[in-house]
Amino acid sequence: KICVGIGKVEFPKSIDTKARSLIKSLLETYYPKRLGCLKNGGYDVRKHKWFKGLKFKRIINLEIPPPYIPKVDSPIDTRHFSSDVEDNIDEKEIVAISQPEEEKFNSF
Repeated sequence: KICVGIGKVEFPKSIDTKARSLIKSLLETYYPKRLGCLKNGGYDVRKHKWFKGLKFKRIINLEIPPPYIPKVDSPIDTRHFSSDVEDNIDEKEIVAISQPEEEKFNSF
């Protein structure tokens, strides 16, 4: 449905008008009019009416607790992620990287 343009997508009634406006603005097909691609960049996204009252500085400074913290057993526990993403990877699309390139990621 999204391929025909965001203007043709029907939103569920549970999504309020401000959220619809934000989604439509972010998915604008003509990039010079797309929210986040305008003169003020990401600042325009933060100023959208859907975010009214949100204290971005407090979030960035970790002063506001997250609304949800998933329970995980280890740093590599992926049970909260959909497994179908990995199932759909085409082995032909995987590109090997050189040893020097791989070493750049050792600190991660």
